[in-house]
Amino acid sequence: MISLLFQLLLALLALIISYKVAILLYNKFYYPLKNIPGPIVARLTDLCYVSRIRKGHFERDNIALHRKYGSIVRYGPKGYSVEHPEAAQVIYGIGKADKFAKSYFFRAFTTPNPEQPSVFAHENIKEHAQLRRLYQSTHAMSALISYEGFFDECSDIFDQRLREMAGDSASPAMSPLIDLGKWLQCYAFDVISMIAYSKRLGFLDQGVDIAGVMESLEGFLSYASVIGVYPRLHPLLFHVRNCLAGKEFLYPCLLYRHIIPYTTITYSSKYVS
Repeated sequence: MISLLFQLLLALLALIISYKVAILLYNKFYYPLKNIPGPIVARLTDLCYVSRIRKGHFERDNIALHRKYGSIVRYGPKGYSVEHPEAAQVIYGIGKADKFAKSYFFRAFTTPNPEQPSVFAHENIKEHAQLRRLYQSTHAMSALISYEGFFDECSDIFDQRLREMAGDSASPAMSPLIDLGKWLQCYAFDVISMIAYSKRLGFLDQGVDIAGVMESLEGFLSYASVIGVYPRLHPLLFHVRNCLAGKEFLYPCLLYRHIIPYTTITYSSKYVS
């Protein structure tokens, strides 16, 4: 019995290896776009691409690849980068959304539950258009103009913080170094929370990462950028990550520390006079 089970496992392993080898050979010699230049390893596997993503500067690596191989580069078995400016208009231009569906890469940026579709990651063109119509009014020009006050309040605080950090010194050499990227991120988060909740979460108050929001976002983007290359792993890893996060993760922290107290006060103030 054990011998038979062992033989079946060996046969299954041999079948999997044979399948992978066949795919590699097909991508190398028979794929319709096999003649597009690129690294040799990229023709066989996405591991080279994943390695570049994990390093966090694929945009620079991609520029180097284009300088070496030309305007169209193969960076994976079925991945290609196009440098032509005209290509952006063809793919992303007005009226082109119904011609190019999003790839499976975006699956890692949303929940794997099909009953909770995401506008950002939805691959079906018609269903994506239907979802997008639900939010069109919030992006209309009249709506955008109404958000200006939220920006103004945060901009005033941001300006005040920059002046405080710059100090009163007339000499630029005496001014402290400022991580402008971090402060702009604080500004963006406070603006978004103002639009969503009519209240800042307080990122601009001290320039700190409240409730680990920034760290959480960076971690999620790193995860999604890598797992997006292998989206079949996402349904499993999504639940594993949720279990490891525990009960006191980002949403409960924000909910109980910031959102609920504010909404409770706002609700009560409407009925107390």
